[in-house]
Parts: sequence; structure tokens; C-alpha cells
Amino acid sequence: KESFGVSMMKSFIFVVLLISIFISGCFGDYDYPDIDTPADIIGGVDAKVKVVEFSDLQCPACKAAQPIIKLVIEEFDDVSLEFKHYPLDYHHFAFDAAQAAECANDQGKFWEYIDTAYESESLNNNNLERIAEEIGLDMKDFKNCLYSGAKGKYVTEDMSDGDALVLPGTPSVFVNGEMIENWDYDKLKSEIESALS
Repeated sequence: KESFGVSMMKSFIFVVLLISIFISGCFGDYDYPDIDTPADIIGGVDAKVKVVEFSDLQCPACKAAQPIIKLVIEEFDDVSLEFKHYPLDYHHFAFDAAQAAECANDQGKFWEYIDTAYESESLNNNNLERIAEEIGLDMKDFKNCLYSGAKGKYVTEDMSDGDALVLPGTPSVFVNGEMIENWDYDKLKSEIESALS
């Protein structure tokens, strides 16, 4: 006859196994290949004037600047815009949000993700997933990409580029390699017109 102690031990082991199975199902390993998708550059890589924007998806000033920068770019034919990630340390969701945008880039929806992220009230993981659903990403691939951390090194590369340029903050905008003083409509348009002439 089984003792009370043995019975309790078996029950304990059974409960531990159930918990392990549950945790494995909910928080299991995420696997995603190392895909180096080229940056989605508006206007193409061969444009005469190249505008590069270093930005942080949790930055209020970046949110204000984004539509202005895109509006100016759309007024010219031979001008490109490249977005580079520069998440600031004190914006706790910004690095993950940058990775999420790169995951969206793998599915051809980088700018859709950027624009929608700027409109989000929060960029915690639940909202990063909500944005992905809203713009129609394959959620299995998106989650595997985001939670595997596969895009972390690409975000870090952008940050290293920004560090090398000694950025004063975000957003920082460059026109043909020269940082402009501010990103307001008139200043950016003037700098692009000068570069085109």
C-alpha cells in the first residue's frame, strides 16, 4: 500500500509537470531565421539627394517630425528617405518597437508599421502585436521574429551609426550626409532644394 508521503510526492511531480507544459506552451522558444532585409528607402537608393532620419518610435518630437519629413520628401522626384533606428535608453519600449518595425520590414510593411506605431498611445508588447495585426502582418512570423530577438543586431547597427555621428538627440536629420539644424518644413525643403541645384 502506497504511503501518504509517496502519494503526495507523486501529486507534486504531476503538478510540476503540468506547470512545465503550460509554461512551455505559453513562453516557449521563438525561432526565426537571420533575414537581412534591405532598408525600405522611400525614393530608392539612387536618388540624387539622400535624406536620412535617425529616430525613436517612443519619442514625441519624432512623432511630430515624421509627417513633416515625409510631406517634404513627396514634393520632390529625386530625393530619398531612409529611416534609421536610434532608440533612447530612457524610452523603455523603443528598442523592442524598433525590432518590431524591422520584423514588419521582412513582410514588406516597414513604413506602415512606423506610421501606425507613432499613432499608438503605448508601445508595450501587447500594442506591438496589435499594430502588427492592424496592418495585416502574418502574426506567427511576426511573433517569432520579435520575441526571438533576431532583429536586435540590426537595430544596434543603426544605433552605432548614430553614435559615430555624435547625434544630439532624436530626431536627427541628414541631407546628403550633412546634419540640418532642425526638421521644420521650410528648413528641410530649403536644404533639399539647395542639394538638388
